[in-house]
Amino acid sequence: MDKEKIEARLDSYLEHCQYEKALNAHTLKAYKKDISQFIVFSSMQTDPFSKENIQNYIAWLHDGYAVRSVKRKIASLKAFFAYLSFEEALSDNPFSHMRIKMREPSLLPRTIPLTTIDQLLTHVYSLQPCHSKSAYTLRVLMRDVAILELLFAAGMRISRCGPDPCAKRPSTWEDCSEGKIPRCHFAQ
Repeated sequence: MDKEKIEARLDSYLEHCQYEKALNAHTLKAYKKDISQFIVFSSMQTDPFSKENIQNYIAWLHDGYAVRSVKRKIASLKAFFAYLSFEEALSDNPFSHMRIKMREPSLLPRTIPLTTIDQLLTHVYSLQPCHSKSAYTLRVLMRDVAILELLFAAGMRISRCGPDPCAKRPSTWEDCSEGKIPRCHFAQ
């Protein structure tokens, strides 16, 4: 299939995505960009639909794009090839003979600088004279201070410090699915 026929198939695929799958205009624009990029890359190949060409394209993508972008471009291409196979414009879908798995690098959480933590706690403690007018506001302030101290001292996530929105029973300890860590469910 030459470049003009592939581009004509791309147009029919985009119409299919727009009218039959009701995809968003931004998705259609991304599909067109991703598939057109593959067409340009493959224009000099004798068989643009070969497994080797696709592997070369994926290797080329890895040189210039982040893993998330590469995954999106491959997903666009897989969907296009599946459409071509369904429409019988392509006798054999090369993606059916390929296993493509890419892991995105896990990003570590950002830490709060010690000076910022110190400023926050100093500010919260300085509010004590303002909130000592009623016992309730003082208790609320002391609760907030205790929560902040607990979060920073233990390195906890905020979600571990408060009630579990999924809990529907009184306070009980149960095993958490994340490595059997005991978790307390607070009554709602």
